Amino acid sequence: MNSSPRTGVEVVVTGVGATTPLGGDVATTWRGLLDGRPGVSTLDTEWTREYRFPVRIAARLAVEPDGELDYVELKRMDRAEQLAVVASRQPKRRRAWEVRGRSAVSRR
Repeated sequence: MNSSPRTGVEVVVTGVGATTPLGGDVATTWRGLLDGRPGVSTLDTEWTREYRFPVRIAARLAVEPDGELDYVELKRMDRAEQLAVVASRQPKRRRAWEVRGRSAVSRR
């Protein structure tokens, strides 16, 4: 049995994307993590009181996918697919200025 961590498979990460409660992209999410911001907040909406929703906290997205996807895409995809597509499109948009030597995320 080989105890080496290398599996013989090489992977190249060509870009990253994220849509999280801390931010709508990688840079904002990373900054929120470094600043120690919480992603969880109190649910204070009418429907949670009206239906006596048992949970009072949630990690809601900072940016909703409806600003990134058109109407047809929103209707054809479930919520998880919407978030995956939004995050997967981010590296392509960022690529133009990363090529010039800048990075969207600093290591601080």
